[in-house]
Amino acid sequence: MSSEVYVQRSTWELFREELNRNISPNEEQIRASFSFLADKGYCDIAQLDKLVHVRLMASYEAGINEFLHPPSELKQGNVKAEIIHIGTLVEALLRLVIDSMLKENKISRQDITAYARRYPREMTFKQIIDISYLMNNFDTDFYKILNALREERNKVHVGAIMKATSEELDFEEYRAIEFRRKLDHLLWVMKTGEITRRAK
Repeated sequence: MSSEVYVQRSTWELFREELNRNISPNEEQIRASFSFLADKGYCDIAQLDKLVHVRLMASYEAGINEFLHPPSELKQGNVKAEIIHIGTLVEALLRLVIDSMLKENKISRQDITAYARRYPREMTFKQIIDISYLMNNFDTDFYKILNALREERNKVHVGAIMKATSEELDFEEYRAIEFRRKLDHLLWVMKTGEITRRAK
């Protein structure tokens, strides 16, 4: 009995090492690409650690699908989980952008409360997206994808769950890739661009 447990554990350890070696981005890469958030004053180290952790979870979910080739139900679950984690990241990053613009007087509190009356206590993902429309750094396609991402993240209830065909799963994976690209674009704008207010 003990030898069987040892074999199973060895198989899992080998798979885990292979997954850790192959996931992209890995923790070191994520931390390197996110570190500017603390350096530029968008967030503190504790919040940076949380953002890195959430992005790493999304990497694992994508990596399991890529390297384990799980059954369709698990694959669908992993794609959905990755999208949810990317949505959580994008929401948090946009909130940091809004807070930063307010601090630098690039947007007024009145602008923000026109969309989110209870700011800074509560803001929905939709309100954050709407406020982000005031920024001149993102095009129409970005907002379209943001709203699609928000809708996907909100589909965490039984009524929205359906068994997917292989073609639908391929499409879901394509959408996850598109969401990853928008996350990378948002990080690029935060890192390199002067975020500005859209002209009235």
